Amino acid sequence: MKRFILLLSFLFCFQPFAKRVNTALVVSGGVSLGSYEGGFLSYLTEFEKLNYQVQRTPQIYAGASAGSMNALITFLEAGRVHGGEYIVKDSLFWRLWVPLGIDRLADNKQMSMTNFLSKKPIQSMYKDARQIWNEGLRADIDIVFGITLTQKKPEIIEVYKGGRKFPQMLNEAIFRIRGQGEGKPPIIENYPIATNSTRQIYLPFTKNQNDNLTKLLQVIEASGAFPLAFKPVDIEYCKYEDFKSKKKCPLSSITKRTFIDGGMFNNIPLTIVNKVSRHKVAKDNLLLIIDPSDEHLLYETREFQENGKEVAKYVLDIFDSFIGTARSRETIAFYESPSFSNSMSSTVSLPLASSPMYAFFGFFEEDFRRFDFLVGYADSKKFTSDYIAKNHLGRKFKMPKRIQFDQDEACIVEVVERKDFNHICLEGLNKNLKTILKISVAKVIENCEQELELKLCHRTESFKKSRLYENRYGEFRFKEKENITQYTLRKLKDEDFLFNELHKTEKRINRSDAPYLVINKLHTSIESYTDKLNATEKFVAKLGSKAYLDSIYYIPYESYFSIDLGTLAEISYTRAIDDFSRSIKSWRWGVGLMLNSVMDFQESKDDDNVFIPNIGIEKTMLSWSDESLQISLGVRGGYMFSSTDKYGSVECSSFRANFKSCSGVYGQFYPLFTLYEKVRIKPFVHYIHATENKEIGTGLELGLNL
Repeated sequence: MKRFILLLSFLFCFQPFAKRVNTALVVSGGVSLGSYEGGFLSYLTEFEKLNYQVQRTPQIYAGASAGSMNALITFLEAGRVHGGEYIVKDSLFWRLWVPLGIDRLADNKQMSMTNFLSKKPIQSMYKDARQIWNEGLRADIDIVFGITLTQKKPEIIEVYKGGRKFPQMLNEAIFRIRGQGEGKPPIIENYPIATNSTRQIYLPFTKNQNDNLTKLLQVIEASGAFPLAFKPVDIEYCKYEDFKSKKKCPLSSITKRTFIDGGMFNNIPLTIVNKVSRHKVAKDNLLLIIDPSDEHLLYETREFQENGKEVAKYVLDIFDSFIGTARSRETIAFYESPSFSNSMSSTVSLPLASSPMYAFFGFFEEDFRRFDFLVGYADSKKFTSDYIAKNHLGRKFKMPKRIQFDQDEACIVEVVERKDFNHICLEGLNKNLKTILKISVAKVIENCEQELELKLCHRTESFKKSRLYENRYGEFRFKEKENITQYTLRKLKDEDFLFNELHKTEKRINRSDAPYLVINKLHTSIESYTDKLNATEKFVAKLGSKAYLDSIYYIPYESYFSIDLGTLAEISYTRAIDDFSRSIKSWRWGVGLMLNSVMDFQESKDDDNVFIPNIGIEKTMLSWSDESLQISLGVRGGYMFSSTDKYGSVECSSFRANFKSCSGVYGQFYPLFTLYEKVRIKPFVHYIHATENKEIGTGLELGLNL
């Protein structure tokens, strides 16, 4: 989500080996921003492997949600005995995050009422992690690894003996992992902290380290089980009071509970670092914070207005702020009682492709994740060199020099590291990557023009005139009240960005129609998910998701049944002619049956009753429609059968002629006003062409789309 933040507490190879100081790595959840984390950590891992013999490595690792997986990959890749030269594209970072797209995650066969996405693509990495584990980690690896968890249902705990009882959902699992050298799997043990007795859980480890790794991976999987996205995970554990006497979980004390995303209440688990450090501040302790959230580089022009259209946004903003505050309270607690005397901060240098849609956007295209990985790699490279230069470190470091990427990828790393948007490599840069870079830099410029202070703001005029934009920057300006997601989708379409990943399953859709490809994919995936729900839940889920997605980019429903009451009573079925573009989807055919209104039936005896089978065509006027009001124009034609002339079997008496007294050809033209794709207001003009009666009339109906 927008507030997902990665923090790395990382002194990576910068303290003298002789000094015994605390260093740590803390990684928070970030959804598809995990690709940026992977790029940043990949460079640091490569650097550490070249210099570990003379420099200290992290001693404390902590992770929340997807960050726990990245933390695990970091110490596995950095500490592995085998593997030879570090190759970025062979690393677990690249192989996990870059291919991790929506079509691998949204597996219809794996969907259930509790999960929209599948864990299989992430679980496929376990085999590689186990291989590194069994090959062995270096014997000097001795770390503490903490993971945050959230219980699905609160556990009632007693904070102190005889005191009040409180519900608790937040838990922590903390382990000690020691390498044993080549050919031996590491030893993993629970790491008891007496002052953490209410939160900390202990796993029933055995002497079989392979089984212990399975339990560890289960905890990591639970920490990443974001509600409704991934299925909750059951974990067997015991608590401190049962563990402390024998340093293991007695069988009688083991309990099983269900856990979900560890980032719900502690997305930045710095408090684990405090607890492991016993809150003792060492002079040379150093905390390095790397934040891949790019909110500081983005802006939103839309403000809340007191009208119906903005109420949903108002509620969402309050909820978003509440969640953000809940997730950051543990971070605030850390800084109130720090165990690290020095801290440094490094932030994302350019807005990331994955940021829109609460950081889920990256799952829609591999080039988005590839770009973010490269930005992370470039930011890490720049940070490392700047730190060495700033601190005048005397020893000579071995810097990664091998070109790890293809020509286009190397260009992105070079340009982002130097912020050189006149670089000659931009002339031949892959169009997709160049488009993403243009959009990213345009967001920085727009933010600067909103008078927000950024380091790059003094260079915005040169950016506009750079080789990157080819004298076309004016085309990259934001429109009034356009949010980040809308802007991104519009410019991707304007620049003919070609989707490779979504197009594999949406082959009939224009590959460059970014708004339609992305939003339509979400609609179809949500449709598959809601099929697992009961009728009430399905209605609420579809209504809520449709309102949110339509606020980004309105796409008409593919089909619906409707009931209208008024001058006539009508039931109809309407369906889009096709779905390979938004424009085509706005054209619909329909079939229906019209009857007398309810009032007609109450007042009528045996005459003037009609039924009108009909067909028609309808067009939603996209330029006049948005998520709250949809305006359509339509025509319908059929044959009206009237009971007055025995449904056309006898001659219609002219002296009794009225609109409903004679059977004949029927036609109707109407504008249709629909509120939130549900409530229908339909004024119309209709015409009857019968032998004894040719008449035009008007009417009004109110109804619902079902």
